[in-house]
Amino acid sequence: MQFNSGVSRIIRAAVFASRRGAYVSLVAGAAVASAPPAALASVPSLHLAGSFNKPVGPFDLLPDGRMVVLSGSDVLVQASAFSSTFSVAGRVAPGFISSFGAAFISVSPDGSRAAIGNGEFGAGARLGMLDLNSLSPAASSTPMSTPMNAFSGVWLSGSELLVAGAETTGSAVSSVNADSLARRVVVSNIGGSIGGVTVSGGWLFASNGFDFDPTSGSNTGEIRAAVLADVLGSPTAIDFENSMTPVARVLSASYLDVDGAGHMYAGGGDLFGGSGDFGYAAVIDRAEIDLVLAGGAGTGVGGLAGVALAVLPPGVPLSASTALRYNAATGEALFSFFDNDTFTEGPTVFRYGIPGPASWLVVAGGLFVSARRRRHA
Repeated sequence: MQFNSGVSRIIRAAVFASRRGAYVSLVAGAAVASAPPAALASVPSLHLAGSFNKPVGPFDLLPDGRMVVLSGSDVLVQASAFSSTFSVAGRVAPGFISSFGAAFISVSPDGSRAAIGNGEFGAGARLGMLDLNSLSPAASSTPMSTPMNAFSGVWLSGSELLVAGAETTGSAVSSVNADSLARRVVVSNIGGSIGGVTVSGGWLFASNGFDFDPTSGSNTGEIRAAVLADVLGSPTAIDFENSMTPVARVLSASYLDVDGAGHMYAGGGDLFGGSGDFGYAAVIDRAEIDLVLAGGAGTGVGGLAGVALAVLPPGVPLSASTALRYNAATGEALFSFFDNDTFTEGPTVFRYGIPGPASWLVVAGGLFVSARRRRHA
């Protein structure tokens, strides 16, 4: 999984937009109890553990929990997991990365290489594979690459990853061979621009990051799921609109990740879609996701899985679109943001500790936000 540059994602999918109709209740230094079904009360109670600053640009994490940032053409590596100090490990060859910045960087499970979307449009768009072990601060590296509008990616193994982007058939998720960059579309017919993609518990989750037609099909922020083995084993692409199971609808879900217990973290913001759903990041309880996947009714809109915790780190503007990442090495959730007022990426990464299953308290020492959202049905 990876963190995608805010500017790059806005230009691509317009997943962040219009500030109409958000109802946000802030509670500072207090605890506010919400009341979802007690049987599903397994989401962790997060606590603000600290923060650090990072260079501007998309990032991912090495196996030891340190951050790798692709800032322009520079590949920067964090000194330690909690440090604001980054050093140049190497550089991508001049001209490969768009002037807007890269779309994403996604590090392989062993930390030896990274997939990158170069952030270009049309004929210049490329998916690259960068050998991290061969980087040198004194030299530029030319990634192995192939033409592709690549927006985000998640690794399935050391040799295969899923990449969300735009294919000739439209928005899609493609399976990519990391050695040859050969690929095939495995999810198609997304009724909008592809948002986030992640895998957990044998399921593939993908979202509609910006809906093209709110009167039909999936809506902005709608997360759908399919059995991963079925997706990879099917001779034809799985139809997002007609064959995948709706799980949740929140924000633009243009950032998706899961923690060690399978709880889902969703970010982005629906500022263009008119739902007024933005200004926080969402945590969705895995038990409720499983309930919905089994055919049950969740606590969210239309019986989908609801938001268990709504997280807004301190000082983050309410107009912001929030991004996130789970750091498996430190057991923390990382949150960053894009300020839609100033059109800039915030430099601060907030670290939230995940102590384990707890209650459904929304703790505002950080701050946490209890958000009421208006949505189209």
